[in-house]
Amino acid sequence: MMRGMKPEQAQGQLDTLRKDRSLPTRDLSLGFMQEQFKREVAKPYRQLGGLAELWRELLPAHLVQRSKLVGLSRGVLHVEADSPAAHFAIDQHLRGGVMRELISRHRGPAIRKVQVRVGTRAATESDDPLRRPPAEDADEKLSPEVQLARGRRRSDD
Repeated sequence: MMRGMKPEQAQGQLDTLRKDRSLPTRDLSLGFMQEQFKREVAKPYRQLGGLAELWRELLPAHLVQRSKLVGLSRGVLHVEADSPAAHFAIDQHLRGGVMRELISRHRGPAIRKVQVRVGTRAATESDDPLRRPPAEDADEKLSPEVQLARGRRRSDD
């Protein structure tokens, strides 16, 4: 015990020294992701929550499945379609009156226009086997007769 100190004071001083000299405990929480979560999930959900329901209501189900609402910025709703065919069909619906209906019925942030673009397909989607080239096309060294039979021109190498 230290001179002139009561046991409670000495113990308090020892506790303070232990706390200052020991390693800090690791923060195992996900608090560091809080700002990122707000920016990437919460804000877009707030903006697009009611708009997504309206989008599902105004477009046919097969086009809703092939599109994704990406974001809303400066009055432009950004939509991503999974293929050029879906892009074309969505664009036709928008020009046919869906855009006017969407703008007039949406009660959130103002929408001036809808911008549709073709996005990348999800990696989880499987390729359509009917759209793949035939297996024999993988062989680059086909005979000239086979190439001509398939409608390819002969190259003069």
